[in-house]
Amino acid sequence: MLGNSSPTFDPCLAHLVKSVNPQTILELGCGQGKFGSIVQQTGQRPQLRAVQKIFSSDEPQRLRQQGYE
Repeated sequence: MLGNSSPTFDPCLAHLVKSVNPQTILELGCGQGKFGSIVQQTGQRPQLRAVQKIFSSDEPQRLRQQGYE
């Protein structure tokens, strides 16, 4: 793993996704896909799109499994 983000705002982020109920989310620099995991835990199913520098050949498949396109 290249980096890790603090979980401090994860509950706020989950609440925001539930409240707004977006149809599509574009994440720039999705890293390990933490945001996608949080979105899936909310029960919402927006279309997740990501822009990410790919560091290994297994990353695209792993991110698709986390709900990203």
